[in-house]
Amino acid sequence: MIRVKLTHAQARAAFSRKFSSAVSQVCYSENPSDDEAETLILDVTKQTRPEGLPEVTLRLITPECTLWTAGERELPCPLPYWAFAWPGGWGISRYLLDNPEVVQGKRVVDFASGSGMQGIAAALAGAAEVHAVEVDPFAVVATRINARDNGVSSQVRATQANIIGQPAYADVLIAGDVCYEEPLASEVLAWLRKVAGQGTTVLLGDPGRWGLPQHMISGPQGGHMGSQTQILDELSTYSLPRSLQDENFGFQQSHVWCVRP
Repeated sequence: MIRVKLTHAQARAAFSRKFSSAVSQVCYSENPSDDEAETLILDVTKQTRPEGLPEVTLRLITPECTLWTAGERELPCPLPYWAFAWPGGWGISRYLLDNPEVVQGKRVVDFASGSGMQGIAAALAGAAEVHAVEVDPFAVVATRINARDNGVSSQVRATQANIIGQPAYADVLIAGDVCYEEPLASEVLAWLRKVAGQGTTVLLGDPGRWGLPQHMISGPQGGHMGSQTQILDELSTYSLPRSLQDENFGFQQSHVWCVRP
């Protein structure tokens, strides 16, 4: 597994370097109304299908969009992480669409849902209901828009919440791209283990960021089987499409793991 040490501050700086030239400033609150957020999202994104995931339609910032070359200070909202297809969520989405029996007829929680990509993939794969949770209000509205565009609004419910430390109340929990930095990665992994211990199947997607300790991973990409410190069982590894590699700091793969209690 290729691993890249990238702190959250470095990731934020690298992310913001996607935006390098000026655009017109539009002032929006960090806590917008749903209508205000939807207007902004529809304004600054383009409806597209992520490479390698043709089943899913998302509103994303693409090279054709003005904000692709906007400076961070000129953005009309907090950094729009919800407007990009991240590699861990992409891998989970591909895995669920390739293995629909994992979620068919089940209750799913999409933790830190971003654009809602992986939760929408779960719905398309036959999940009975998907609860997408995010702390960013723009991401919540983006998920609702994307669910509507994919015809799964009746299955996908998006809410603004931080559920770390709480029961999942689901059959399956999916979490992509949540291990980018310590101590957050350790906090999230400890909670995911508790959720798994409550009988929920927990899937984690990540391209191999530094916040994901390699000794915790079993199988060919990690350490030896049987270690008490190993909490992640590898389910699948996907090669990222070239466009996702270019947008995600050169990561080449997306790994999907099942989290042990």
